[in-house]
Amino acid sequence: MLLPVLAVLLAGCGFEPVHKRGVAGEERFALRALSLPATPAGDQLRRLLAPYLSENAEADYALEIALETGQTGLLLDREGTALRLRVTSQAQLTLLSDAATSGTSKTLTVAQEYTRLDDDMVNLATREYLEELNVISLSDAIVQ
Repeated sequence: MLLPVLAVLLAGCGFEPVHKRGVAGEERFALRALSLPATPAGDQLRRLLAPYLSENAEADYALEIALETGQTGLLLDREGTALRLRVTSQAQLTLLSDAATSGTSKTLTVAQEYTRLDDDMVNLATREYLEELNVISLSDAIVQ
């Protein structure tokens, strides 16, 4: 459900995906470089985008990605403790072509929600799992 909505939003903004469809099928643009932060989320996104990296020095694009992850409380109890939380991940993308010194930029944001439980270990595991799901969603949106 989330991916079709992201695809529609991206289509209207002028951002070009990492690959395009050609007349005879799918033709991919090759990335000559991929710049990501050295974080667990950055490492996961690097692994997901690795198939788009090219050994060819004449590849079409370089992609720079800045990642931010946050958590906000949506529903508070009487003591001010969050009962429902939203985990948000945001990627600031800059796609640079061979000839360009500046590129096309786009911000992608995805979010997942969960209900806080009494067990802190379960809450931590849930948050980490949702952060991983967000990175997968960001990856899908980048290459769509």
